[in-house]
Amino acid sequence: MVENSNHSVTLSGDMGIRDAKKLISELKMSISTDAKLQVYLGDVSSIDTSILQVLIAARVSAKECNCQIIFKDFNLSPVPAFIASLGLEIDEIGLG
Repeated sequence: MVENSNHSVTLSGDMGIRDAKKLISELKMSISTDAKLQVYLGDVSSIDTSILQVLIAARVSAKECNCQIIFKDFNLSPVPAFIASLGLEIDEIGLG
């Protein structure tokens, strides 16, 4: 699930390809209007590669727009374990 409120986007539950389009839309809208965006990940129970790709692309797009994305509760979410399961380092992909 993706919820958008003032200066934040909250993700929850099992996030997969079916959620990617809405997440892209919400992040695009928020990145274009906010100088500092918080993305809450603490209620996410699982992600797949599509969601990881969206998060990485959002970080890149934000930098290009002079926007800052802060991933809240990153270490409490399944994202670090998923990244590790792919054989990648968090710093390598710019999410940590």
